[in-house]
Amino acid sequence: MRRIETEVRGPGLLSPMARVEYRALATGQPLVLVRERDNPVDPNAIIASTALLQPCGYIAKEAAAIVAPELDAGIIWLAKVLAPAKAMHYPRVVLWKEPLRAQMREAMELVQDEMRRRA
Repeated sequence: MRRIETEVRGPGLLSPMARVEYRALATGQPLVLVRERDNPVDPNAIIASTALLQPCGYIAKEAAAIVAPELDAGIIWLAKVLAPAKAMHYPRVVLWKEPLRAQMREAMELVQDEMRRRA
């Protein structure tokens, strides 16, 4: 299983609500990775969204360059917050991929956990 530790950046480039979601990120919170193929600045752009699909920022460019081609090929990558944003530091996240069956089970568990957390 491949794992990449990276950051979520640039919530202000998305929307004011993305800034709110960005500041609310919590350790262990699941994230959904959504490709933004038409991004004029970065053709590998990946939006990090909450499990309820609220955008909160972009995956760091260096990690997106590795993960984007696999997302485009239909490979599912999972993500969760390792550490929330603090002062001048971006939130740290971990991205990983697993065999499809494990991915589906893990993805469902992450979404259910997020829904319970917000209830």
